[in-house]
Amino acid sequence: KQYNATLGAELREVTVKEVEEYNLKAGCGVAVTGLLPNGPLWKTGFEVGDIILEINGRPVRGVKGLVDVLNSIGSDEWVTLLALDHRSGRRGYIQLVVE
Repeated sequence: KQYNATLGAELREVTVKEVEEYNLKAGCGVAVTGLLPNGPLWKTGFEVGDIILEINGRPVRGVKGLVDVLNSIGSDEWVTLLALDHRSGRRGYIQLVVE
């Protein structure tokens, strides 16, 4: 697990089981394993188990890939995430301000 201050969350690589269960591309996406109250992801309704697939149209390739994408974005900027809801398996776009 790695904590990401920009999103206010603990994140990990997706598992093989999640890749199969949600029909994901191997090596793409990160799963949320913890949330800071009042952090950006918490404020938008993310839950532990949800998966971030893209940021601003760029695929997230693991935790390192997510950090690389976030490093190219300034703080207090709006970003658009493509996320997967772990309960329903549905994907959707969410906009939030990174810290």
